[in-house]
Amino acid sequence: MNILGKLFFGGSLSLEWLDQGLESSGLAPGGFPEPLRLAMVRLTKDALDLPQRGEPKGLARQQLVEALSRSGRLFAYCYQGSRDFTDREGPEIAAEMEARLTNALDAPEGLDARIISLTLLSGYAHGEVAARFETEEQAESS
Repeated sequence: MNILGKLFFGGSLSLEWLDQGLESSGLAPGGFPEPLRLAMVRLTKDALDLPQRGEPKGLARQQLVEALSRSGRLFAYCYQGSRDFTDREGPEIAAEMEARLTNALDAPEGLDARIISLTLLSGYAHGEVAARFETEEQAESS
């Protein structure tokens, strides 16, 4: 989206904040389709009960920036897989992402579960992550 498009269509700051979260985890946001990234923004705003159009002010703005960074980091973990993510981010942050994946199974309506689902459904999930959730899904249906 060019600068004029951002000015007319709004939501550009949210997308930039998500892109910063992706970049901080070693991903080039341009390598992922804009509709996928916009879906992550939308899911994150929904989870915070924020309006989709425009950008929040004050405390809500800071909460959104932090939540988008967390969404981007979880997406990066799902995309890169455990080993590559751990090599880049370290074992502590990778363990945090593992806990978020585990907790998402217990809270399927939560933001983390929705980001994981988006990653899986869009075909951007690392094979190890996809296999893990296929195994979980099979275990639940048995």
